[in-house]
Amino acid sequence: MQSILSFSIDVLRFFHIAAGSIALLSGIIALGVFQKVNYHRRFGKVFFNAMVIVFITAVVLATYRGFEFLLCIAFLSFFNAYRGVRAMQILKGGRVLWFDQVAAAAVLLTGAYMLYLSALAAHGEKWSAVIVFAVFGTLSIYLAISSMREFKGVSSKDPYWFRVHRASMGGALIATITAFSVTALSFLPDLIAWLGPSIVFSPILALIIRKSEARRAGV
Repeated sequence: MQSILSFSIDVLRFFHIAAGSIALLSGIIALGVFQKVNYHRRFGKVFFNAMVIVFITAVVLATYRGFEFLLCIAFLSFFNAYRGVRAMQILKGGRVLWFDQVAAAAVLLTGAYMLYLSALAAHGEKWSAVIVFAVFGTLSIYLAISSMREFKGVSSKDPYWFRVHRASMGGALIATITAFSVTALSFLPDLIAWLGPSIVFSPILALIIRKSEARRAGV
């Protein structure tokens, strides 16, 4: 029985790594060809489907291993991708669903739990963990509250949803880069491995979004 369980975990880990690799590659390509709508959509769909597999396997693996923080990160990472896809659906006239608010509430709870983990780490004087938990916890809470307001207050077909799509999918891509940094670049200090991708790539993403908006506006 134990050998079967161990084999199952190994299989899940394989699919998790494979899906994460596909998400990273397809996400970078989708960002690179964002001006070519058809290619962007194709690679975007690959990216999202890979993120679904990453999320499911991450939840199982993190629960099995008792990695509470990684479980919370899985919710944060996938919610970005989910929010990005839903933004485009709502932009095209789709309705806000009850599950949208439930998903945002789940991220809100995981964010609050990460702040709790940060407080525990402070008690143990694990200062790098304090910072990482606090940053991702605060980010989760901010994203969840913003999403709840958007789902409730922004009407369908509002161009604002296009901005939400780009920012959310960009956030999901940064999450995959962070996962690569933490696992493949383990020689880096924890703070750099966890926070470096956000610090480096968030301004780049913001610049790309700003330029694309200016181009669409004919500036």
